[in-house]
Amino acid sequence: MTQNQVVEENSVVDRTKEKQNKLSYDRLVDILDYNKETGEFFWKVRKGHVMAGSPAGFIHSKGYRIIKINHVQFYAHRLAWLYVHGEWPKDQIDHINHIRSDNRMENLREATNQENHKNQSMRSDNKSGMTGVHWHNGRGKWAASVVSNKKRVNLGYFDKLEDAMLERKMANIKYGYREGHGEINAQR
Repeated sequence: MTQNQVVEENSVVDRTKEKQNKLSYDRLVDILDYNKETGEFFWKVRKGHVMAGSPAGFIHSKGYRIIKINHVQFYAHRLAWLYVHGEWPKDQIDHINHIRSDNRMENLREATNQENHKNQSMRSDNKSGMTGVHWHNGRGKWAASVVSNKKRVNLGYFDKLEDAMLERKMANIKYGYREGHGEINAQR
């Protein structure tokens, strides 16, 4: 991790803590209802032109539901955690099924950055059909790799795509990646 990445990551953490200090559990439950079965929030109070009982928030361009309270934008998944557990999450919240707007409590788990990265959807620019498998031009073979403890582990080079994918699937189990990691998810 470069010095700039460390500074950027620390400033994100600082901004998140600063936001959290602006909203208490008591204030949250006074103004919003949360249905943990559906993951939806509803306003308890009238808010400008929005009537009490109306759905709260909007879907951000990255797929997350955002709810604005006192001119501060909050991720709905973090608010859901606060609403149910009475305290802000210590780290990140992972959407288990990869659908960023699905804020049902059964779909949310507290996770470290490393744990959250072990439950990612496949990147849109992936050409092999599996995260961690790519064509290696120099060798003229399929390469498989996995990241463990922030280090890339080379799993080998393979003549057949299927063999590289099988090796990566076994590595997912060995290195503790969640089921569904690296799969296509069109609903992100």
